[in-house]
Amino acid sequence: VSCASAGNCSAVGTYEDSSSHVQGLLLTETAGAWATGVEASLPANAASIPNVSLTSVSCAAAGNCSAVGYYYDSSNHVQGLLLSETAGTWATGVEAGLPANGGSSISAGAISVSCASAGNCSAVGYYYDSSGHEQVVLLTETAGTWATGVEASLPANAASDPGASLYSVSCPTAGDCGAVGYYNDTSGSSEGLLVTTARRLTVSKRGSGHGSVTSSPAGINCGGSCSHNFASGKSVTLTARPSRAERTVTARFALLPPNTKITKTTIDKSHRLAKFKFKALGTSKGFRCALVKAKKHKKPKPHFSSCRSPKTYTGLAPGRYTFLVRAFNAAGPDPTPAKKTFKLPSAA
Repeated sequence: VSCASAGNCSAVGTYEDSSSHVQGLLLTETAGAWATGVEASLPANAASIPNVSLTSVSCAAAGNCSAVGYYYDSSNHVQGLLLSETAGTWATGVEAGLPANGGSSISAGAISVSCASAGNCSAVGYYYDSSGHEQVVLLTETAGTWATGVEASLPANAASDPGASLYSVSCPTAGDCGAVGYYNDTSGSSEGLLVTTARRLTVSKRGSGHGSVTSSPAGINCGGSCSHNFASGKSVTLTARPSRAERTVTARFALLPPNTKITKTTIDKSHRLAKFKFKALGTSKGFRCALVKAKKHKKPKPHFSSCRSPKTYTGLAPGRYTFLVRAFNAAGPDPTPAKKTFKLPSAA
């Protein structure tokens, strides 16, 4: 039984009909009054003697419930049974969709159900796989539709034939559930089983390069395995590693302006002559020189013109001079010309 509010409940069970066939029984209480029970409507593949068993019911709101159990189909195989009630009316039951590894002689059952909100429920139970091993099945209803069940991942010490089943589930919010049950370990002992809702993490890789993505805890190793179920709320760290590959590198070379250096200076005061030798450090296409005479209260601007080493100035008047020279190439002139300052005195 499950009650959404005081006096508004639903109950499930079984009864024998007039042919002594076991049928599913659905009962509803509204405002404290129980209505006459109704027979659970079964899937179209139900056997004429279905031997129905309803084992659990959960009501998120009054008249909005889900119930689970099992029935026999026309091949006399046990199938999981899922029933939904909306606004006080129970719909025809549906067969629980089982994982792809379900055996051809299927035997399965849904044992417990919990609904976080109307039409959003989770159910748990068991099924036999294609090897005849009993495994745990997890079933999810979203917006009133039940999805195909998935196999629960068991602890690492589970036996190859674990004889596993879950018998109770609780969901405080849609999609976040906990369930309990049992399984057999490799030593043949029966162990308690605790299961938390899993979330599937899927990794996709894009781009023209190559590499792998791995997870901690383990599960993702993409390339090979690009999706894995992790417990809801669990922190997962993904690490991307590039593959070794050929690489193309482009080198660009820029021509720099040359540096200029004055290598020798000759000042002949008696003949009013100044002579300079100079050279370029780096690629050069020529030189430009300037001779500037100092003036009081004014800083004259140099006027550069083409020149060659050595450069000689004659007939210079007394005064203070600065010689400047800069080399140039396709990148432009030396931004810091070489300088030499000298003074020619007045005649005695």
